[in-house]
Order: sequence, then C-alpha cells, then structure tokens
Amino acid sequence: MATISLVYEIEDDDGDLGSTSVRVQDGLLISSLTGFAVGYANALDDLIGGVIRSVSAFVNATTGTLTGNDVGLTSDVEQVGKFEFLSSLGTRVKVNIPAINEPAIVAPGSDALNQSNPAVAAFIAAMEDGINVTGALIEPCDIGGASIVSTVFAREAFRNSGARR
Repeated sequence: MATISLVYEIEDDDGDLGSTSVRVQDGLLISSLTGFAVGYANALDDLIGGVIRSVSAFVNATTGTLTGNDVGLTSDVEQVGKFEFLSSLGTRVKVNIPAINEPAIVAPGSDALNQSNPAVAAFIAAMEDGINVTGALIEPCDIGGASIVSTVFAREAFRNSGARR
C-alpha cells in the first residue's frame, strides 16, 4: 500500500533547520490531507520552541513493479538530465533527473539530450501532456498551478554529489 509522508521543516532561534515527518495512508482527498497537515502542525506547534517553516507532502509509491528498475553498469547520479519547460503562463519549470541513461544523449561531445529517443520523448510527453490515470488526466504544472505546455531545453549536465570516497 502506498503512503503519503508529510515533512515539517522547523527553524530554531539560531536559524538552524530540522525536520520531522508523519505518514498517512493514501487515497485521501487533497482537502482532507491539507486539513490533517494543519491539525498536525497545530499539535507540533504546542510541542516545539521553534517555528514551522514549511510542510511538504510526498507520495511513497511502491517501485517493485517497474520493469527496468535496475542499476546499469555505467549509471552515475552525477550525470544529470536537465530539462526546462514553460507553463501556459510563461513560467519556467526546471526538472533535474539524476543518473540519466547514456542513450539519451545525442552524441559524444554534445550536451543535448536526444528528444527523439523513446525514453526522452515519453518523459517530455508526460510533462507536456500529462498522464492518464483511472478517472483523470494528471498534468504537471508550475508553482501557480498552470499546466506545462512546451520544452525550452533538454541537456546533460554533471553535478557534484558531495559524497566523499
């Protein structure tokens, strides 16, 4: 069964941040989840000496049924697929995908991702057109709720994971 995690970020008087979380069962209406999030924040507020700065919700879905969910011999989380999309209101939405597959890259020496590669094209279609699920079309959006309508760019980049070896 999938769950939803609510993560509360708390700041102390020194400006240091900490977090705590609680899981709830999925299948809740957003309004119900929001009501629970506020009620739980009120309970926390009575317990803490800090300030609740934010509450984020994360769906914890099972990945056991994914058919290609394995580590490739050349996988590297520092090799990132950087995508930038445009919403219907003109807002730019950035998405970074770690461990991008080598076949997604146009050619050695290029940082462009091959948008005709089936995996890249499917990801872009999911972002621009949404994904049909039982009873609904779910569309990615910008922070204001405007739908994604186009791709500005798709390219490869490298980032430092910060991990010590």
